[in-house]
Amino acid sequence: MAIQGQLKLTEKRIVFEKNANPLAGILSLFLKNQRQHVLHDIPLSSITNFSTVTFAKSERLVIDNGVSLPLTFATSKIDTFIPELKRLTGK
Repeated sequence: MAIQGQLKLTEKRIVFEKNANPLAGILSLFLKNQRQHVLHDIPLSSITNFSTVTFAKSERLVIDNGVSLPLTFATSKIDTFIPELKRLTGK
């Protein structure tokens, strides 16, 4: 099941931040999983491989850090994300 959020690339890491649940209302004050929060924080130095895969009609970014299972992200700006990731990681 897809999790809605933002994928952000900085000079030192890739961060995936989950969106807040718009239907949670007051529950978001008590339940962290209903609020906006960081799900993945991947240092660029730990990335061993990244690639794109086509799934149905969309392209997805696959990031492997060599420790856990590869993470798959669907992003609308994959054409600009991949070159910038190559530049920052040197891979």
